[in-house]
Amino acid sequence: AALGPDLAPRASVVATSVLGGEEGEASWGAARAVDGDPETAWAPAERRGGALLVAFPEPVAFDRVHLREALAHGQRLRDLALDVETPQGGWRTVVRQPTVGARTEVAFAPVRTRRLRLRLIDAREVPALAELALHRSPPVASVATPPRPFLGALDVELACDAPWAELRYTTDGTDPVASSPRYGEPVRLTATTELRVRAFEDGVAGPVARAAFHALAPADLRPSVAFFREPDAGLRLAAFADGVEDLDALSGAEPVRRAVVPDLDGALAALEGARALRLEGHFRAPADGVFAFELESYGPARAQVGDTSFAPGAPGFAALAAGWHPVVVELVVAPGPPPAWTVRGPGVERGAVDARMLAQ
Repeated sequence: AALGPDLAPRASVVATSVLGGEEGEASWGAARAVDGDPETAWAPAERRGGALLVAFPEPVAFDRVHLREALAHGQRLRDLALDVETPQGGWRTVVRQPTVGARTEVAFAPVRTRRLRLRLIDAREVPALAELALHRSPPVASVATPPRPFLGALDVELACDAPWAELRYTTDGTDPVASSPRYGEPVRLTATTELRVRAFEDGVAGPVARAAFHALAPADLRPSVAFFREPDAGLRLAAFADGVEDLDALSGAEPVRRAVVPDLDGALAALEGARALRLEGHFRAPADGVFAFELESYGPARAQVGDTSFAPGAPGFAALAAGWHPVVVELVVAPGPPPAWTVRGPGVERGAVDARMLAQ
């Protein structure tokens, strides 16, 4: 995306020192770093500790800094920092750069401030800075709620890389403009919708983000399994030897151990040296609706609830009628944090799929 104009020329710039003192101001003064001329430069009186203090009449937003040394005098900088003033009056470092050279662009999360400072921490010799330019890329909006099916109504949250930007959205398939509805509270959807959002900042419009949300009818829910009696608690565990490294190999492998365990944590505790496992049983949906399942694992892993399959890195959304639904979890245990299986949905706060929700 195209960057906005250089903001630095709008600011007043003061140097903590100038090469040659007052006599050197015309040749090496602070203004030389922000005049847009690569042939001029600011040089401090010392090779360490010089700084530029940049002040704007009102807050400005930026997320790019362009820096350039006056290479006619040699590449000298080897450590510098860019700090922005916080609302509390302190300083926060947003850039730490070891070298500059002919031209360096550094990107960072958008900041909004009235004052900043550039500190030349170390150099081989007295450095000469030919350019300090500040730019803002177009603001980037996003749909924070993952695309998913839903039953009844769904509240969708929007976000932006710059909290001060204005978000405008549409639900009719058109791109948002400056007069589209302004986002304040989560957008409530009750029908299948392609939601589009765009950020506006100081008259600049960012790219359009979009996400589709599919509304379900009760008839779309997967029917539950009917049991003649209450199913036995736990899940059926099949544990496999260390040599099984691939999930597809589980179907043809002979388990070294079988057991009934309460949940995934219980299965991990019961492996007794085995490294791969398969769990089979049923999950109880406490109410009709869409349930979001997530599987976390450092090793290969996959799971299925009803007709919905999922793996680490992306949630699985299962549209389930209240009652019991078949589940299968397969994974290979790898070094690192233990695998985890979580769920969130109607009547279920986000948390581990535990023994209370499971049966054989």
